[in-house]
Formats: sequence, structure tokens, C-alpha cells
Amino acid sequence: MLKIALIAFLALPSIACANSLTGIYSHNYTAKKNEPVWSIKAKNNAFTLTTHGENGQSRLQTLTDSEIREFWEKMGWEEEFAKGVECIGNAGDIFCKVPAKTKNGISWLRENKSDYFHFDKIGGLMEIKKASK
Repeated sequence: MLKIALIAFLALPSIACANSLTGIYSHNYTAKKNEPVWSIKAKNNAFTLTTHGENGQSRLQTLTDSEIREFWEKMGWEEEFAKGVECIGNAGDIFCKVPAKTKNGISWLRENKSDYFHFDKIGGLMEIKKASK
């Protein structure tokens, strides 16, 4: 019983992250407003990313606090602004939710209306938003 409770407790951060980062995302550069660009679904503490238009799928994992801090360092952002941030990603894509209070401390994100962003090595940093259904 204790072992099951411990496993459930350790899975809580992934479950919380799943609730805030799963969904259908768009950005301001689509042909139609709220046109789906990505869908993120959670299953068994992992995530499936579907890239619309390409119909490609890949796996995403919850980034650890140290991975988030490492990403923040690469972006040149102060480590203090990594607190409370939730990110999932893989070798090519990172999706993050940044609380408004934290976002206001980062000049690159301060003007964003959404608390979400996407980063990839080719396209760089882009504000994204959950698409209306």
C-alpha cells in the first residue's frame, strides 16, 4: 500500500503538468484564426505531440526543474524566473506555461498575452495560445 501511495505521489507533478499543457494550440501566424497547429495529449505520464498539417506525431516528456533551468540559461533568462514554470519537450520542441507574474520578469515574454510559448531550434521562440473549440 505504501509503495502504491509513493508511486502516486511521485506522479503528481506529471499529472498537474498534463492538466495545464494538454490541448490544441495555435499562434498568430496561421491562415485562419485559432487554426490548430499542435495537439498535445497525455497518456501514462508521457505526452503525444501531433503537428497538424504534417500529421506527424512525437513523444514529449515533462522537463525536470534542472532541465528547465538549463533551458532558461540558454535563453539568457534569470534562473529566478524559472520557478513555477511547467515545460514538456523533446529534442526538437519545448512547450511551456509561464505564470503571468513570472512572465512579466522576462523581457522576451512580457508583452505576450498568453502564458504559453513554443520553442524549437529552427523557429525559435513563439507565443502560442490554446485554440478555441
